[in-house]
Amino acid sequence: MKAGTAPTTRPSSTLLQTFQESFSTHTKNCAIDAPGKSISYAQLDSWIHEIIKKIRPALRGQTIRIAVLSDQPLDYIPAMLACFRLGALYVPIDPKAPAQRLNQILEEVAPSILLLGNLEYEADIFSDYSMVRLPRYTGKISSEDPLPTLIEIPEDGPAYLFYTSGSTGKPKGIVGKLASLDHFINWESSAFGLDSNSRISQFTTPTFDAFLRDVLTPLSVGGTICIPPQRPTLMGAEALWNWIEEKEISLVHCVPSLFSALLEGSWSDRKLPALKNILLAGETIPLDHARAWISNFGNRIQLVNLYGSTETTMVKLYHRIQLSDIEEGFIPVGKPMPETEVFVLRDNGQTSKPGEVGEIHIATDHRTLGYFEQPEATAKVFKAINYTPILAYASGDLGTQLPDGNIRLFGRKDRQVKVGGVRIEPEEIEQALLKHQAIHACAVTTQETLGNTGNLIAKEAVQKAALPDGTAISLAAYLVLGEETSLSSIRELLADLLPTPAIPRSFFSIDKLPLNSNGKVDYRALKSAENSVPIRDCGYEPPATETEKTVISIWESILQFPGIGREDNFLSLGGDSLKAMQVANRLQKEIKRDIRITDLLKQPVLKNFCRIVDEREQTSNTPDEGRWGDLTNETGKQFPLTQAQNGLWFLWKMNPESAYYTCQGIIHLKGRYNPNALKEAWHVLLKRHDILRVRFANVSGNPVQSFVEETVAIAPLINLDHLAIDDAVQVIRDHAKKDAKTAFDLES
Repeated sequence: MKAGTAPTTRPSSTLLQTFQESFSTHTKNCAIDAPGKSISYAQLDSWIHEIIKKIRPALRGQTIRIAVLSDQPLDYIPAMLACFRLGALYVPIDPKAPAQRLNQILEEVAPSILLLGNLEYEADIFSDYSMVRLPRYTGKISSEDPLPTLIEIPEDGPAYLFYTSGSTGKPKGIVGKLASLDHFINWESSAFGLDSNSRISQFTTPTFDAFLRDVLTPLSVGGTICIPPQRPTLMGAEALWNWIEEKEISLVHCVPSLFSALLEGSWSDRKLPALKNILLAGETIPLDHARAWISNFGNRIQLVNLYGSTETTMVKLYHRIQLSDIEEGFIPVGKPMPETEVFVLRDNGQTSKPGEVGEIHIATDHRTLGYFEQPEATAKVFKAINYTPILAYASGDLGTQLPDGNIRLFGRKDRQVKVGGVRIEPEEIEQALLKHQAIHACAVTTQETLGNTGNLIAKEAVQKAALPDGTAISLAAYLVLGEETSLSSIRELLADLLPTPAIPRSFFSIDKLPLNSNGKVDYRALKSAENSVPIRDCGYEPPATETEKTVISIWESILQFPGIGREDNFLSLGGDSLKAMQVANRLQKEIKRDIRITDLLKQPVLKNFCRIVDEREQTSNTPDEGRWGDLTNETGKQFPLTQAQNGLWFLWKMNPESAYYTCQGIIHLKGRYNPNALKEAWHVLLKRHDILRVRFANVSGNPVQSFVEETVAIAPLINLDHLAIDDAVQVIRDHAKKDAKTAFDLES
């Protein structure tokens, strides 16, 4: 069957012209609301201009490819826009990716330059490439023309390159074009009424193509990109809801697993007056969570299911979720957006009958250009079919068209899955596992558990039959071992070769892999194999305290891993930051303990984590705000925090070891050094400026500020007279690097 919609009216301007007009019209608007920064359109444009000025002299030749690497998501925004203005191919790369993966991508791309943010790197990794440091943001507005003349760039030419998992064991690059981005951005802005008042969350990793959506959509209408103070999965549900409310977010993009984790917090009593839409993509949406949300908010805050692939330029189908969907027992992926057609085809290429399952094909002019320098692979998935003159993308997803025209998914033709919204090819994991000397054979498949336990879930099951909605899916590896080995050694190997989402949650030892009648691995039989034994790093040791019993119960529920003992490691059992968020939320509810997500990630062994839990003071879900007046009157020297200080305290408590607020620099003094004069000047400075002597504290559950005397000593003097000048400078630089990574302690 076929589903399609009529063409929409398209603006005559190109995407770059749209940005140029938006930047010119909204110069004073906030373009980016980031931790510690509010960047206007004029300031962002000046930053882009500085990047262009710095990298333009390093560019050579007709084909320009710029690889961008930074440990700050913010850096990728101006870098991407600078690449687009220059007509360069923008290639975002994760600097934390395994070295082998980095090398594979760089060798294939052969970038003209590497544009590096403020990160440290091993010189030998990048030594073969021309490197340019990304100019730091200064907040200055350039006195020069803030809008460099646009290069005439073919809108249908290559503009960006994102890498996904590849079935051959190598990452696979997909090349996109600006014209297709323009189509998507125009659709989302129109469909959800976005304008200069829109404030849109930016939760996506910069090396995932959905980052384009989070960034370019708000910038096209003069809206604001809102970046949280930490990765959402490290903030905890309460902190993330607080941030969404405080920043008045109007539209949230996220994967369903993050949405589910948010519902672990106290959300139902929140008003969320600014929030209008939550757009979900990349995974199955749990029915009970969708039901709970709609029952509470109705359609005032609309849940929307999005469907598409990187190859088709992100989203191409969408569905506004209704309570009637929940009652039907499934949530469809919807109908195609304008200028898009969807066909459900049988194996023989004929259209399927209503209700009959077939492969979903998406036909649109607004697709990508296919796989980077792989024309055969591109031709394999972008096919000519009988029902449209436009090439159709064979998605590999199985589905059917419903009587109302909506599309429902039923699984995959191949073994591909999505974990946390990231595409995973199990074959790539298997090839990595076989590099371990103890592993003779292996098979990676999925595990399903009923109930929304917070496990990361794939788009659908590997099987052609549909799983019940709400089924949680995670990766499991079955290994034929030639010798004894540890789980940690296997995980260490995979961490060096694969992105984090591709590392299986569970590992099992098995005597031999079951085969079907064709001599191939029978993946369905693996799940019921009686001779498989879980691989773990330690033997079982029962809980010794009530806290340990409680934590074990919570871990087993969230990780879906029975028989957890006090020596078990949360991360080795498949835990991650998203599941750590759920653990922290459950502990807050069940035993009223204020646990940070980082507590669990830093002390993942159960017995060690439980010691931290026992040390935490009990908290209340409803703090007594009425005690503020008595507190200040009784102490005299302690005062409530200002609104700005409250925000600073909140962010620091979320991650007290972050060096984000540490400001550090080197000052060169000329002339004779007088240590006594420096000490005297230091104490005069402290006495004159009270803010330099303020300290925060937690009193009766409330944050307060107090002021210390002017006796804080200056940093100790280190005499380097005995060193040669170059050696002395290096020592100073080493100290500076160390200080820059040291957290700013608000309490001392």
